[in-house]
Amino acid sequence: MLLINDDRRRKGLHDHIDKKSKSGARKSTNAKNRHRGISWRGLELLDIQFFKILSLNNSETSTVSKLKREAKKWVKPVRKAFSDIAYLQSMGVDGEGKNFRIAPYLKENYRSLKT
Repeated sequence: MLLINDDRRRKGLHDHIDKKSKSGARKSTNAKNRHRGISWRGLELLDIQFFKILSLNNSETSTVSKLKREAKKWVKPVRKAFSDIAYLQSMGVDGEGKNFRIAPYLKENYRSLKT
């Protein structure tokens, strides 16, 4: 296959087999791709565990644990942002008025939530 791939490369055609690194492991096609889509696998695993659809293997259970630890970091800032929005709306600010918009306020006051 390597000889065939070399011939195909010389002729400007695509490879038939995946490229591998020096260690023999396959290279990830998304390793340096900045335009790749967002992975939804973590949310799928959380749903699978919450609704008890399937049993998770060790790797998936570890991923779910990491996601839950990461989510705990965001509880207080997100609750604060929602309480601020509720307060502003109770004051009569709808977020669509000419004088005040909620989205710029949140971006200005909660920069850490943009990541």
